Amino acid sequence: MVLNFNYKKWFWLAVSTYLVIGLYLLNVTYSKPVLSMDVQNEDGQWILIEPYYKEWAEKHKIKKGDIILEVDGKQIDSLRDLKYEPVIRAARELKIMKDNGAVINLNIK
Repeated sequence: MVLNFNYKKWFWLAVSTYLVIGLYLLNVTYSKPVLSMDVQNEDGQWILIEPYYKEWAEKHKIKKGDIILEVDGKQIDSLRDLKYEPVIRAARELKIMKDNGAVINLNIK
């Protein structure tokens, strides 16, 4: 009888832990929109090489050759991940400079 009680206790503990971790990961996954924009550092400026979602980029007037200035309010040079893999994976806010020098602040939902 004691063995059966311990089994049920551990089973429900494992199920509860699994659910809590699953909900946390779901929240993290959907907390920032996925962009997957390939960028390249040329003369100290991060230039957009290829947006993964081309239709979305066209809708927001983003094109190849645009210069990314900020991601989520941080200067793009301060993002350490870009040094190892030059991809902007997710962001809520972008500051982009166009070819003509115009600066666009883009809020992503």
